[in-house]
Amino acid sequence: MSFSNNLLVPDDGSVLAFARVTTSAQGPEYVLGETRETKDGKKYRYVQFKDAVTYVAGQVCTPANITWTAVTNDVSGGSSIAATSFGGICVGVPAQNGYGWVQIGGVASVRSDGSVAADEAVVPHSVDGEADTMAAGEEHLVFGRALEADSGSPVYCSVLLNGF
Repeated sequence: MSFSNNLLVPDDGSVLAFARVTTSAQGPEYVLGETRETKDGKKYRYVQFKDAVTYVAGQVCTPANITWTAVTNDVSGGSSIAATSFGGICVGVPAQNGYGWVQIGGVASVRSDGSVAADEAVVPHSVDGEADTMAAGEEHLVFGRALEADSGSPVYCSVLLNGF
């Protein structure tokens, strides 16, 4: 397999684009919960995206079921069953109840709250789809480490994900 531009090329020659999403009417293209890993250390999980909050690539998602085959970016009022737990980083731009990949390992561009400094541990934020700096007592919620300070508008930073 080789990796280039968010594409995983399996040995059979087919191409899997991790940013590709399908609608609920189209149904899933892969087995929900299936994981794939690339040679550069990035790891992905195939999931269903719940709730109607508009998804954006780089958003932090939390689990929406106990099997971790569904996620949500809506921690303030959606389907999240563990709003402070990490379910993955949104890769594509799925619609409500659509299907696609979340990144769970390797370096990812992550939406953050504007307060993350380089080399800080990051956790899911109480704001939908964002990461925040770990506070005392949140060690068990850490899903990665910031490789740079967050910046831009909207705010993003590179994070080395723990690889759940």
